[in-house]
Amino acid sequence: GAIQDITPQKKAQFKLEREKSLSDKIINSLPIAFLLIDSNGNPIRWNDRIRKITGYNEQQISYMKPQDFVRKEHRAQLSEAFDNIFSEGNITLEADLLTQSGEIIPHIISGTAFEMQGQKYIICTGMDISELIEYEQQLEQSLDAKKVLLSEIHHRVKNNLAIISGLLQLESFNAEDPKTEKILTNSQLRIQS
Repeated sequence: GAIQDITPQKKAQFKLEREKSLSDKIINSLPIAFLLIDSNGNPIRWNDRIRKITGYNEQQISYMKPQDFVRKEHRAQLSEAFDNIFSEGNITLEADLLTQSGEIIPHIISGTAFEMQGQKYIICTGMDISELIEYEQQLEQSLDAKKVLLSEIHHRVKNNLAIISGLLQLESFNAEDPKTEKILTNSQLRIQS
């Protein structure tokens, strides 16, 4: 028989398992969708948020490409961005995420390329911007309402000034003193200007 001390291997294995567990917790605690892919677009790691958002299970995700997660209209744009990512270093674009149930969720998608031990990888993140888009639409509606209100105020002020100018003109016609008539005419001209 032979005996071999495997304590260093066990310590290394324990350290590796602990670091993987820590990195899994960090990735899963991210408030955004996270996907690590290789240069061919094959998923390596992802967080729980992707599963929750898309409705796909672990096995389905493992066979999907990043383009499979977005609406058909945005797939060409995403493919082109990934084709250029290794020369540019990173990308950011807006695309609609498509869930397994067919729901469309607008996202800002960012990708960063890096190389490790001769292999190229891309870290992709996606942030849901549906609330931001809804808020932007509310702001635009509010701004449009304020523009209408401001236009109405300007119109009313202009009408009121026209009435005052007309009253001053009538009074200047009835004024017997040339000095009073001149003052009324000057006041009328100031209102008109």
